[in-house]
Amino acid sequence: MLMRNPVSLAGVALAIVSLANIFLFVIIDAIAVKPSPYIGILAYMVSPAFLILGLLIMLGGVLLERRKKVAPTAFYPRVDLNDPTQRSAVISFMTFLIVFVMVSVMGSYKAYEFTESVSFCGQLCHTVMSPEYTAYQLSPHARVACAECHVGAGATWFVKSKLSGSRQVFAAIFNTFPRPIPTPVHNLRPAQETCEQCHWPKKFYGGLFDWTITDMPMGGMPYSIAALGDKQVGGITPLSEEAKKMGAPPNWLSYVAVDDAAASAKKVAALGGKVLFGPLDVGPGKMAIAADPTGAATSTSTRTTRRSCSSPASRECRRHTR
Repeated sequence: MLMRNPVSLAGVALAIVSLANIFLFVIIDAIAVKPSPYIGILAYMVSPAFLILGLLIMLGGVLLERRKKVAPTAFYPRVDLNDPTQRSAVISFMTFLIVFVMVSVMGSYKAYEFTESVSFCGQLCHTVMSPEYTAYQLSPHARVACAECHVGAGATWFVKSKLSGSRQVFAAIFNTFPRPIPTPVHNLRPAQETCEQCHWPKKFYGGLFDWTITDMPMGGMPYSIAALGDKQVGGITPLSEEAKKMGAPPNWLSYVAVDDAAASAKKVAALGGKVLFGPLDVGPGKMAIAADPTGAATSTSTRTTRRSCSSPASRECRRHTR
């Protein structure tokens, strides 16, 4: 039999020991209250690698043994499924192959999941960043996994982070990493794709006031309408670059309905204020933003399209339907 050679038997022994270790480490990882991160490394990365090595050694021994016993012209096996013995061998091999592929897929996923875990990042991979890991554990972000911010969703950034991580691994192995670790890190994923998944005005105010937030871009500018039931109560848009340059912090701005926003803007300077924005056609009306003499900002707004009102005779209704 082709398996009866020292090379293949060594491969069998290595594969059996590796498989037993995988089961052992998986059980320990499942039942331990606080498993060591090294258990995950052994269970999902090291032991599977040795299992595959054992199977390759088995195959190499079989091929070597076959080369000794079979003429070169008949090196490749002939499979006859009409032969019950060969048919059983093929079925057994295919069953083993399917099971092995399924186990490999699950093991690969567990390995990926483990490399994204907090214990892997903080206790195993990034031991050189022990101060940062300690600060993370005591911070409000301790309930957020490291990978959620440093990697985020999607295959592109996963690949980028792992390529960057490979360079950092070499720096750690050869003890060439900078001391102290420089901050801030400038090549992280944009904050809009990570931080704002939690620190997000729409999510915050929607949860706080039970508002329904609907995206409604205006002229290429991101804009969202906030509504309580069927009544619009406000709008949300990112702070513009111009506003940031002027030193404006994130803020809420009140709107005052007027007969003519452009005419109101002309009065601002005479009254000791300053026009900050507009007047400009925005959506269904015209608006301008002005600061009073103390610096407090407000917006004047005029609607140019009509909408239905529950009380058409009221002054409030007339203000918002011009």
